[in-house]
Amino acid sequence: MIIRLPKNLNVKLFLKKKNFYQLKLINKKGVIKKKYPKKFIKLVLFNNCLLIINRPFVGSFNILYSCYLSIIQTLKGLFQIFKFRVILEGIGYKVCKKFDKLKLKVGFSSFVLVTIPSGIYVSIYKGKKVTVSSISKFF
Repeated sequence: MIIRLPKNLNVKLFLKKKNFYQLKLINKKGVIKKKYPKKFIKLVLFNNCLLIINRPFVGSFNILYSCYLSIIQTLKGLFQIFKFRVILEGIGYKVCKKFDKLKLKVGFSSFVLVTIPSGIYVSIYKGKKVTVSSISKFF
């Protein structure tokens, strides 16, 4: 299967530990790294295209197809930001952001601190509405 890559996307392909391919996709919105097992597929990068070749064994087409879908979803994330919105309702529920941590007051006697991973962006409106966004669908 061939995936034609957009021109404004920088793509790097590495062989890690002789068992995995690491695909690194770089865009102005961010960087996404994905690993794919060398045992099942072969990845080749040429002329702004990514070629996915399956290795012959039982069930190899399913792995080839799932790898293809995974790469397409990853590319989609680099050009479309995924968002998740949460509205805290109730007396005493509050949230605030301090650098790379979320400080949540959700009914416990003390605040709960949650570290925000890199590549995830959080915005808060009036201490009750939280929007979490990322270029990766699986955040």
